[in-house]
Amino acid sequence: MYSIIQEKELPEPIVKDRSLEELELSYKAVGLHLLFLYRLGERTEAIYWERLREEISDQVQERLKTDIKKFVKKCKTCGKKLPWDHPFPTCESCYREKHRRYRYDEYDF
Repeated sequence: MYSIIQEKELPEPIVKDRSLEELELSYKAVGLHLLFLYRLGERTEAIYWERLREEISDQVQERLKTDIKKFVKKCKTCGKKLPWDHPFPTCESCYREKHRRYRYDEYDF
């Protein structure tokens, strides 16, 4: 914003690619930079940033493909491996055990 007010050249966004989170933040930063470039009528410079943003998008897609293979969903109680589409954070046996204990605790006097 200061660059626009002071009529100076826009600072370039910092692009990092060490992690998926950094790539996503870089994608957003380049997108914001492009918004300002278009508002300022800097279409020639915007072409470079559009290409870079597309490259970052490709990197994000590749990282998602590789990182998703490393992700294993596990029961938060016992650590048992859960199916990818399991809707709950615990396995069936831990869930039943937890609720079985609660039922018995209700009747303890």
